[in-house]
Amino acid sequence: MKEIGVAGASARTQYEQLRGQREQRIEARFGRFAPVAKVFSEETPTERNWRIGAEGEERFAARRTRRLDCSDLVVLHDCRIPRSQANIDHVYVGPSGVLVADTKRYDGKVRVKGRRLISKGRDRTSLIEGVHRQVAIVRGILAKAGFEDVAVRGAICWMEVEGLPILTQRLDRIPICSPRMVRKMAIREGPLARCEIEVLGDVLTASLIPAYAGS
Repeated sequence: MKEIGVAGASARTQYEQLRGQREQRIEARFGRFAPVAKVFSEETPTERNWRIGAEGEERFAARRTRRLDCSDLVVLHDCRIPRSQANIDHVYVGPSGVLVADTKRYDGKVRVKGRRLISKGRDRTSLIEGVHRQVAIVRGILAKAGFEDVAVRGAICWMEVEGLPILTQRLDRIPICSPRMVRKMAIREGPLARCEIEVLGDVLTASLIPAYAGS
């Protein structure tokens, strides 16, 4: 398996920047008592969201690396979308085509109700729309390079699996599934040979550069 980029790098960087700014404010306010004040200072909700997001991507990538290491996959992590500040968490290029996986770490039960995705009573349908946009971007990159026939799929990887029902749910063709199911989708058998997978990986790597410059 070939990996490009560092999972969760941009989210981790954003968290560290916000935490650093909070600590600078504490130092400016409390002076020599700042070390003690920092001990009792709690992270802000925004910091927490970035930290949880980074941890989810890092944990997912670590598990997948151990289990996919011998497979003929090219995996891109934390990719910057061209001409955008947004990113794509993971892109898998395998025998069956390309899988775009958006990693989420929310607790509570996950359910599809009609045309809505509900998690812990909150409407998360926008996550589905986000995956469709990412799939369209990847499909466009491949089509521009002459690979419009390559299958491109999307999935939401739900890290807190205890909230998922026994059977995989789908909304608008996008599965909301566990890391294990994402692994199965990524290594699914298909028509692409190893050399073709590597070529597709190179095409995507040229356009989807790591979101974090230090990765």
